[in-house]
Amino acid sequence: MTRPYRFGASLSVLVVGLTATGAVIAVAVSSPSLFPARPAAALNVQIPLTSHRPVSYSTLLKLTGLSPDSLAAAGLSIEETVALAARAKAHLEESAPTIQEAVERHRDALVAVDRLEDLVRQGAAAETVQELHGARAAEEDARSAKELALAALYTAATNGLSDSSHDVLRTINSQRCFGLPLAMVASTRSEAEVVVLRDALADERIARKEGREASAEALAVIQRATDHRTLTAENNLRSLAAYRQAWRAALRE
Repeated sequence: MTRPYRFGASLSVLVVGLTATGAVIAVAVSSPSLFPARPAAALNVQIPLTSHRPVSYSTLLKLTGLSPDSLAAAGLSIEETVALAARAKAHLEESAPTIQEAVERHRDALVAVDRLEDLVRQGAAAETVQELHGARAAEEDARSAKELALAALYTAATNGLSDSSHDVLRTINSQRCFGLPLAMVASTRSEAEVVVLRDALADERIARKEGREASAEALAVIQRATDHRTLTAENNLRSLAAYRQAWRAALRE
C-alpha cells in the first residue's frame, strides 16, 4: 500500500541561547514535508465516538458510503436495498466492535498527530519532532487498519450487486463532495462540468425564488446533465422515505 507521508524531513536545530536551567533549543522547519497534506477522505462522515459507546450499524455503514440515500440514487430498488442491509447486518453482528475500535484508534491517532504538530509549530524541542514522526507512522498504520475493516464491510454488503450498480455507487461516493444534488452525482462529471452545472442550478434556484424563468443557457446545461442515471436517481429519490424506513427496519439491532 502506498504511504502518503514521507518521514525524511530535513530539520535545522539551532541553539539560540542559554538559560539558568539549561540549553534552549528552537527547531526550525526547513522543509514543508514536516507538515504534509493529509489524504483527502472520500466521505465526509463524522462518527460520534467521544464516549467510546457502541454506535449504530447505520452509522458504521455511512463510513463506507452505504446509506438508503446513496443506494436509491444508485438505482437500487427497495428490495435490493433491504437485501444489502441484511448482508451488512450479518457481517456487523460479528465485526461491529472490531470496526468501531479501528475507527476509534485512527481518530485517537489523528488527535495525537495534531497535538504534536501544534507543539512543533510553536518551536518544541527536537525530541518532539521525532515523536511526531512516530505518531505519523502510528496514524498511518491505524488508518490502514480502519480502511481494511471498512472495505470488508463494504464488500460483504455489496456482494452480488451488478457491475453497473458498483460503478454508480463509486461515482456517487467520489463526487458527493461537489455540492451537487444527490441525483446529479450519479453520473461521472469533470471538475469543469461540475462548476458549470453548479452555476446553472444556482441560476435556476434563484429564478424560481424570484418567480421568473431561468436563463436559456442554464436550462440547457441542466438538460444536458440530466442523463439516464440522473433520471433513475431522481425517480428513486422521490420514494426516499420508503427507502429509509425499509433500511431502518432491516438493520434493526
